[in-house]
Amino acid sequence: MIAKQRVWLAPVVAFVISALVVACAVTTTTAQPPPVRSAARAGTFVPLQIGITHTQVSADPWHDRALVAREKRLLARRRRPQNQHIMGWGVENPQPRPGQYRWAGLDRRIRLIRQTGGTPIITLCCAPDWMKGGTPGRTDWSLLERAPDPGHYDDFADLARRVALRYPDVRYFQVWNEMKGFHDARRNTWDIAAYTRMYNKVYRAVKSARPDAQVGGPYMPIDSWSTARRSSHPSHLRGPWGVVDKRALNAITYWLKHNAGADFIAIDMSTATNDKGLTTDPFAALGKLRAVTRWVHRRTDLPIWIAEWYPLPQRGSFPLRKQDAIMSAGLATMAAEGVSMVLLWGPQRGQPDGCRGCLWTVRKGVPRVTPAFVSSDQIASLLDAGVSSDGVDLRGDVAAVRSGNGVFWVNKTPRGATGRHGANKVRLDPFETRLHALHR
Repeated sequence: MIAKQRVWLAPVVAFVISALVVACAVTTTTAQPPPVRSAARAGTFVPLQIGITHTQVSADPWHDRALVAREKRLLARRRRPQNQHIMGWGVENPQPRPGQYRWAGLDRRIRLIRQTGGTPIITLCCAPDWMKGGTPGRTDWSLLERAPDPGHYDDFADLARRVALRYPDVRYFQVWNEMKGFHDARRNTWDIAAYTRMYNKVYRAVKSARPDAQVGGPYMPIDSWSTARRSSHPSHLRGPWGVVDKRALNAITYWLKHNAGADFIAIDMSTATNDKGLTTDPFAALGKLRAVTRWVHRRTDLPIWIAEWYPLPQRGSFPLRKQDAIMSAGLATMAAEGVSMVLLWGPQRGQPDGCRGCLWTVRKGVPRVTPAFVSSDQIASLLDAGVSSDGVDLRGDVAAVRSGNGVFWVNKTPRGATGRHGANKVRLDPFETRLHALHR
């Protein structure tokens, strides 16, 4: 599902090396306040937090030490939420066999988050091989997408409990990732009942050990299709961007009704359709983001987390400036719609021409920030300073995020455009983003 599948399976050497890293000592950092519950239906504004999810190549120690130090300085430029999975995506198997634990890789990633001043988040995925029919003591990374067998839900919940106890400064836990292994092939739909049974065991186990923990799910991918005829399960949620798959909406509805408790709801989505990619321009395609979040808001007051978000087409090449404009317009849309958290997947890439929404690239051993890195920080700074519910304007060719100390502009067109703030005007180049500080 979506672009990240290309990085699911970490090279064996990376896991071997990361297993040699000495486990870090537990220290405590001051976490940001928990996301406030959504009050979108009451017409009040919910501040958006903009974070990242680490993948295989996030400031890892087998790289050049000078490069890693520079990457850490980039991450430390702003205190941002940082998410890490417990297995895969740069971390080895945490429990190769019953009773045997290997925490070095996860310790290393949590230490990275602490050292760079981030708010740590842990995604409780994936499960050791022996919980899903594999051989104890062996890790077969081709099984990463498989869910634990129902007879091992309690074992996975216990592993989640131990993770929560090991990292007492981590307050936020997402349960699983994109429903991996929870697809009912016979019925051609999500096995949301099985996922919810596992989720409830994990939720109770984590809360029993850490009542302060914030736990959420179901990390549901919201797929869409170009037309209702191209979808086996079309929903009423549709627009020029496509038709949302009803199976995802049904699964969320079930989970909301049957979960044992939740502190937030996590979803992920691409603005492209499964069968034809983007069916409209990428800015108009952000209408899917708006439609889905409003659908969720109508059904729950839980804060909405967008665990993964892919606003760019999976084929073709977009200049970094245009990527920045699309992503910035999307972040502004989330802020306007009362999303509490967005986690940008895989902040680091290699060459700039291979970057799709990344925050920095590495060239000749030097990390270079992308325009999206700068813009996401600037938008976050305005949101931190306080933005009212009418402080985000998405109308016309120029989107704007306004607070008491500045305006962030996004030109959504391939031509010059003018933004206005009161009597002031600003001329923007094609796809330009710009922060205009207000001096009092």
